[in-house]
Amino acid sequence: MPLHTLVLLASALSLSPASYAPPPRMLAPASVSRSGPVGMMGRKFENNKLKMAKTALAYAKKASYIGKKVVVAVKAGGDDPSINRQLAAVMAEANALNVPKDVVTKNIKRAMDTDTANYDELTYEAYGHGGVGLVINCLSDNKNRAVSEVNMVINKNGCKVASQGSVLFNFSPKGRLLVAKPLD
Repeated sequence: MPLHTLVLLASALSLSPASYAPPPRMLAPASVSRSGPVGMMGRKFENNKLKMAKTALAYAKKASYIGKKVVVAVKAGGDDPSINRQLAAVMAEANALNVPKDVVTKNIKRAMDTDTANYDELTYEAYGHGGVGLVINCLSDNKNRAVSEVNMVINKNGCKVASQGSVLFNFSPKGRLLVAKPLD
C-alpha cells in the first residue's frame, strides 16, 4: 500500500503511523518451488533468440538441400545406396554437412512414395558483364517458377539470357561453386 493510504488508515483507526504494521505476508510452503528456472529477459534473450534462429535456418537449408538431392537420386536409381551411386554420393555429402541420418532416411521413404513431386535438374545459360559465359544449374519441382526466378536474377544484375547451347559448348565440368549467401 502507498504511504498516504497507510496514514489515512492509521488516522481512521486512531493509531500513529509509526505503530501501524501491515499484516504479515503469507509465504509459500518450503516444499513448493517455482515451475522451472527463471527465463532470460531483455537484450540477452533477444541475442540468444537471434543466434538460435540463425542456427535453425542454416540447418533447415542444409536439410532441404539434401532432401531434394535424395529425392532426385532415389527417383533416378532406387533406394539402395550400394547399387545407386548417386544416392551414395548424396549420403556422403549429407554426412559431410552434418545432416542427421534420419533426415536422409525420411527423404528416401518420401521419394519412394508415388505422390512425391519429381525434382528436375535444370540448366540455364547466360552472358554476364564483359561477355562472360554463365552456366546456371537449378533443382526445382516447378519449371515455370524456376525459369521466372532465374530470368529475374539474371536481368536484375544486368546480364542477358542466352539460348540453349550457346554457352555450354565452351565448358567441360571440372568442379562446382556454391554460393553461400542468398542472391538478392
